[in-house]
Amino acid sequence: EENVGRSSRKRDGVGGGGGGNNPRDPYHELRWWLSDQRRLRRIGAPQLRPEQIRALDELGVAWDPWEDKWNESYRALVEFRRMNGHTHVPTEYPPYPGLPRWVRLQKQIREGARRGERAPLKPRRERLLNEIGFDFELKGRSKTWDEYYSCLIEFKLRFGHTKVPNDYREHLLGQWVKQQRKYYSQLQRGVPEPGNYLTDERVRRLNEIGFLWKSGNFRTWDERFEELCVWQLRHGRTAPTRGEHESISLWVRRMRRYLREAEKGNAVFLNEEQIEKLRGIGIAPGEERPDRQGLRK
Repeated sequence: EENVGRSSRKRDGVGGGGGGNNPRDPYHELRWWLSDQRRLRRIGAPQLRPEQIRALDELGVAWDPWEDKWNESYRALVEFRRMNGHTHVPTEYPPYPGLPRWVRLQKQIREGARRGERAPLKPRRERLLNEIGFDFELKGRSKTWDEYYSCLIEFKLRFGHTKVPNDYREHLLGQWVKQQRKYYSQLQRGVPEPGNYLTDERVRRLNEIGFLWKSGNFRTWDERFEELCVWQLRHGRTAPTRGEHESISLWVRRMRRYLREAEKGNAVFLNEEQIEKLRGIGIAPGEERPDRQGLRK
């Protein structure tokens, strides 16, 4: 035992005239001593006897704290994958704030080793990451919620709807959309998981662009437009009241709101072709309620 603690006392200046004790840290010497025990066990030094190792094991001593920390982060990633179906951790992850940085570090280590600039991942670590389908490709930092939202707006302008396929690989937008629906369902049931960061403000913003919270009742923009045209031919009016046809009425109200935004220069919800189509059948931005006087000439 005398040999076990000797190096720690020298570092601290105990008995050596160094004055290394830190009066503000009562555990300073203990930390150095524990570091010695780890070093002695790692090199198999005879000074650390088997019964001493067992005694430290019973206290729950972490012989490799860095490995324990890695394992803790890995378990957090496994849990993230269980909840979300992938390992693409966003930039902000409140349940485990250090996870995004840890994920990026694993990718950087792998890439650095590939270029011969740093030591590779330990085989065990790489095997564990591969087992859960970890994507080692370094694609820059993860997107924030606002950046994904902008990608969704671009998708809608391009395709006319927000029904992003789950396997839509560009920006991993399909997985993000699926995640928003999952979070919203949890909020509706009153049982949000710890990683649910869908706020009321974000729900409002998604509603503004016609986000579909359930993929089963999906209609594309063109299908909704055609549905309205058929209704107009049958009834001779611009749009129905909510009591006459709720889904068409709500869609028309949303289109009028989008047209008003376009007049203000905020044409992010409709493209030029859609704006012209709406104007062509009498849908104007100033009309807050269905026109009961007949179609505009």
